[in-house]
Amino acid sequence: MFKRGVFIGMVTIFAMLFIQACGVTSPYVTGAKIDMQNKDYKKATEKLNLAIKNNSKDYQAYYLLGKIYAKEKKYEDMVSMFKKSTKINKEYEKDINAEIEAAWVEVIKDANASYKSGLNFLNNNKPEEKYKKAFSVAVKKGEQAAILMPEKYENYMILIYSYYYLGDYDKSLKHAQKLYELKPGDIQSLKNIAVIYLGKGDLDKANEYYVKAYEIDKNDKDVISRIAAYNIEKENFDKALEMYDALLTLDPKNTTVLYNKGLLLYQKKQDVNGAIAAFRKILDNKKDDLEVTLILSEILVEEKRYDEAISLILPNIESFEADSEMKKRAYDSLFFAYSGKGDNMKAKKYFIE
Repeated sequence: MFKRGVFIGMVTIFAMLFIQACGVTSPYVTGAKIDMQNKDYKKATEKLNLAIKNNSKDYQAYYLLGKIYAKEKKYEDMVSMFKKSTKINKEYEKDINAEIEAAWVEVIKDANASYKSGLNFLNNNKPEEKYKKAFSVAVKKGEQAAILMPEKYENYMILIYSYYYLGDYDKSLKHAQKLYELKPGDIQSLKNIAVIYLGKGDLDKANEYYVKAYEIDKNDKDVISRIAAYNIEKENFDKALEMYDALLTLDPKNTTVLYNKGLLLYQKKQDVNGAIAAFRKILDNKKDDLEVTLILSEILVEEKRYDEAISLILPNIESFEADSEMKKRAYDSLFFAYSGKGDNMKAKKYFIE
């Protein structure tokens, strides 16, 4: 037979277990709800912590604590409490998800506004302290947004660029890599990482990521241009020409690419005919490009193709004469062309001391 004290103790334990099993609300939780209605969140927090101390499986207490932390914008604590609640019981899961999303929408809106302000200050040459302050706020809000909904793409875009403009390339890189983990194969993520490495001065690592991006999408003109520039820097001229040709396949009339290709062929590969062909393609599409006309005429003179050089310069002579520097270069080409032809009378006309 049980002794009276032991029996009463066992009844008490079974009663507590029964209450917990049936989900009967703790008096601490009941009191906390009243405090929350009265907006006395300090007292409510104290009571909810007592409820948890009394019963570590009280998912309602965790849920209510999460709601208090949401109001106080303590998002890390909020998420922690909500996770504990749903791990024990999913009764409030729908409400929790709605609460988290609502907080995220508010935070990401503030982060985006601060980021745009920073960009505006930066692009309009405002004092450094102005754009740094704006980007610092964007960073703070972006980090909060990432705590709330770590799977959201927008968080990391704001963090990547805000940290980048603040000069904190390591943190920018950390978030860029996180974004790539979330979206493997994402071209923009690879480009973000490459740009950060450029900021750090690591051209080799930057090119590594541009090449990865190119392997995924061979139609991204920006990526191809970056790879071409890297190979020019490294004097890998054949690879650079390969990239220029890839760009011209996508955009055959791109005058900038044709210009760079022409210079590279002439100056580094000694491919005179290839260079002339590139510059002529520019003039086919843009006959009034005076700089290209001058460069091409100078090459033609060096190659003793005097009549071709003269035929390029003379139709544009008035335009060249309007600029002293261009006039000198145009007259020099005509002087050497006529001299090469043996027409000293005409050559003398274009001689400038």
